[in-house]
Amino acid sequence: MSILSSQSEGVVTLTLSRSEKKNALTQAMYLALAKGINEAAQNADVKAIVLTGEQGVFTAGNDLHDFLEFPDVPPEETAPFQFLTALASCQIPIIAAVEGPAIGIGSTLLLHCERVFADQSAIFAFPFINLGLVAEAASSLLLPRQVGYQQAADWLLTGEAFTSDQALRAGLVGEQTQAGEAYHQAFVYAKKLATKSRQQLIEMKRLLNRAEEPVMDRMLIEFELFAEKLRDPSAMAMIEAFLASRSKK
Repeated sequence: MSILSSQSEGVVTLTLSRSEKKNALTQAMYLALAKGINEAAQNADVKAIVLTGEQGVFTAGNDLHDFLEFPDVPPEETAPFQFLTALASCQIPIIAAVEGPAIGIGSTLLLHCERVFADQSAIFAFPFINLGLVAEAASSLLLPRQVGYQQAADWLLTGEAFTSDQALRAGLVGEQTQAGEAYHQAFVYAKKLATKSRQQLIEMKRLLNRAEEPVMDRMLIEFELFAEKLRDPSAMAMIEAFLASRSKK
């Protein structure tokens, strides 16, 4: 099982559990995450969700081998988009606990979380440009809003990795923890939220998420481009070259 789900004290924890592949996400994992988020959001006993990864790793991003088999279907029917839709439309607070690498979707999904805890080992990257792709999860809209245009442009245009300290200073991360403490602190915070009125949490999150441009609109535009780029021979060549270079290390 690649996604583990547990419920305790009004909090559902969804854990990426594929440590042998650095928790790289497959189509099946995206569907399981979407299901877990939707079920938690519809459960009257649940007031918050914690997303985390096992073995000191958040996620290395998309499993590129799996993504080379990307289905030729409308974007909104794909497994990743179903996950992103569940993430963006979730009515209850989502808390992230990040240890180790948070690459690609591992970084963009954080923009949909109400609080992000990252330990000192956390490493982030938006590497899409280096794979011949574009950003997703409405990150082209949300990242400039959260960290400022200049910082967002630097991260998205270079695709270079950055540290937990840098993420904290820019505002991508809300709180930095000692090594190995991110999940504990995230769960403590989620339990604090679980003492509040569920309806009030939902209403407050709805107010916080009001924006000039609907996130779902930007997300669909991005994903249409992402799917188009993924089928482009040049992007496929870049991804295959990346996989080949990594296999030599």
